[in-house]
Amino acid sequence: MIMSDLHSKYYNLNAFDSPDLPNSYINMNQKVIDVLDNLTELSGIHFMVNSGYRTLEHNMLVGGIVNSEHTKGNAIDIHVSDAATRYIVIKNLLLLNVSRIGVYNLFIHFDVSSVKPQNVIWHSLSGFQYA
Repeated sequence: MIMSDLHSKYYNLNAFDSPDLPNSYINMNQKVIDVLDNLTELSGIHFMVNSGYRTLEHNMLVGGIVNSEHTKGNAIDIHVSDAATRYIVIKNLLLLNVSRIGVYNLFIHFDVSSVKPQNVIWHSLSGFQYA
């Protein structure tokens, strides 16, 4: 049994696992899980987690960038497929003082990196990959 102080009000912690490493949620930063819980409360939406923690191997397999915040447990991608939900998510992430947001066709990335550029919102067409 994995012992961890990590917790979420709304999500099973295994939702944050890298698909190639069961119970890898233990590598998640509690701060990013707290942001997701607060986002869920503000938005009134229970999100599908597309990606939480990633092993280096899985990150490479999915085309993640080198030094991705996912490999440090500092990032989450949530499924968002329509413009109205995208607006709600971005608005509420900004209210939660999240300063790193990536907008993609079917998901929104956010992370809590303290070393990468701050106060940035990027999108899949921008050519930038801050994750």
